[in-house]
Amino acid sequence: MGRKKTEEAIADSRVGRVAGPFGSVDELLADLKADDTPENLESWLHEKDVLNNSNS
Repeated sequence: MGRKKTEEAIADSRVGRVAGPFGSVDELLADLKADDTPENLESWLHEKDVLNNSNS
């Protein structure tokens, strides 16, 4: 993300706007927290490991 886009995203977040499928910052944070479980982390690490090994 370039500097301009980053600054726009920061400004949007300060007034409660978010881009994408979320209607509010609270919805975005709830979605992020929902993915923060040991099972999801383990799955993500496994996928990352598989991708890294396939590129070697």
